Amino acid sequence: MAIIEIDAPTVKAWLSDGGEIALLDVREAGQFGEGHPFFAVPLPYSRFELGLLDLVPNPDVRLVLADGGDGIATRAAANSAGLDFVPLQWEHFDLLMRQRSYFRPAMQALIGFLGGARLKQHAAELTGYDATYAGQIRFAA
Repeated sequence: MAIIEIDAPTVKAWLSDGGEIALLDVREAGQFGEGHPFFAVPLPYSRFELGLLDLVPNPDVRLVLADGGDGIATRAAANSAGLDFVPLQWEHFDLLMRQRSYFRPAMQALIGFLGGARLKQHAAELTGYDATYAGQIRFAA
């Protein structure tokens, strides 16, 4: 199986050429609901390995995986081919805000989500992400 990146005109041509094609959107349900390719069938990355054979029983079909530009489709394609990712570099990301913003309800909700079990579980499912310090205050002035 060859893994290649294709553009929208190619997918459009494949959809009308009479050949068999499976167009799957691997974004999670909320992201899929915000917008997706017209003929795409949802198969969230978190369920990809469990649902792929049910949705695509023919291993020779042209399999097109779509995402929101975040690289999840590439990871799903690699998984379907039995490949794995090796992290080359870790990056840290910080959220900066004014002290008065910290106490606003929306910011408290965000910080609660970042420190919660749901985010950590989702990060673990995606693999390659470490949410250990998410939601923690690292510096306050």
